[in-house]
Amino acid sequence: MTEEQGIKTEKKTKRDRSTAYPAIPLGEAIEYSKKLITAYPKSRFDRASAATSMGYATLSGASTPKVAALAHYGLLDRKGNAYKNSDLAERILHYPTEEEKAEAILEAVKHPKLFESLIGEYSGRAIPPTLNNVLVRQYKISLKVTDTVVQIFKESLEFAGLYSNGIVSESASQDTGGLKNGEDEGKNKTTGSRGHDTKGPSRQTHAEMVDVELPSGIILSYPADIAYLFAVGKFGEQIAALDRAVTDAKPKDDSKYGDNDTSTTE
Repeated sequence: MTEEQGIKTEKKTKRDRSTAYPAIPLGEAIEYSKKLITAYPKSRFDRASAATSMGYATLSGASTPKVAALAHYGLLDRKGNAYKNSDLAERILHYPTEEEKAEAILEAVKHPKLFESLIGEYSGRAIPPTLNNVLVRQYKISLKVTDTVVQIFKESLEFAGLYSNGIVSESASQDTGGLKNGEDEGKNKTTGSRGHDTKGPSRQTHAEMVDVELPSGIILSYPADIAYLFAVGKFGEQIAALDRAVTDAKPKDDSKYGDNDTSTTE
């Protein structure tokens, strides 16, 4: 092979190389990360040890991509063949405040280069139905796996509160209100990072406020720009206490609310 042929081959290899992507959604990766932090709170470990701690019998074609996915999300630091749980993983598991946990999750979902690029490109817009073609042409990802990559991307955005009503956001505090995709029509919860769920149908009353109806019948109204705090369960205990207090205060024989109504109709 001549020097000129070698240069052409090297350029073709670099040009055809696909963009790396995590093999599992962020939520699943965090669950595996919790297991690794429990098993190796401070020490380093190799990939085989990571696989067994994650629940696999050995390092295999099933476990290897999952270990790599944790590194893609920044949950693992790698030095040679040794891994260590990252500071980001610690911040997600051992968070001092809910706000800091939410910020760490946002950092994790944007850590993969592919996701960072797609979030920036589609922020404020809907994910196009032709995203598969974009992955093939722009990111050199094989067509046969694009459906999987798109699904992983969407699930990860939903987990982080960045995908609401079909619109991508760069921050969970944007106008999407931190709602999960499709939960504006007849669904009964407002969620962000798959933490606390606030029961009751939610709806956007106008650009700045969000209403949530609790099981007791009362309606809470809060600014959309702090929706991510509700999504991560910041006010979960207070909301639950309020809902219980209202329920307990209702007359026991109220046919509208009681479960033991004995009234009859003709």
